[in-house]
Amino acid sequence: MSVVVDRSWEIVGGSLEPGLVRAARMLVVIRPDRARAKRVVVLDAGEDRFVEVAGLPQHRGELVLSDDGTRIVGVDPGLRLFVHTLA
Repeated sequence: MSVVVDRSWEIVGGSLEPGLVRAARMLVVIRPDRARAKRVVVLDAGEDRFVEVAGLPQHRGELVLSDDGTRIVGVDPGLRLFVHTLA
């Protein structure tokens, strides 16, 4: 699989709202200025906007987006896999 980024984006942490997404094109983990927790953000494939993903485990390690963009797969600190369906 290859990814081509055809432009740059500026993600402003305070302007992101949690929302439902059927499929995503990109997954980003950010830590807004002076925030304690990291936030997981996806680029909605249908609406071309960034949305914060809600419902993920608080303590998570690595995250990846599935090939079809509908699921996030992650590893928790106990090395257990979890799957989160976006919509």
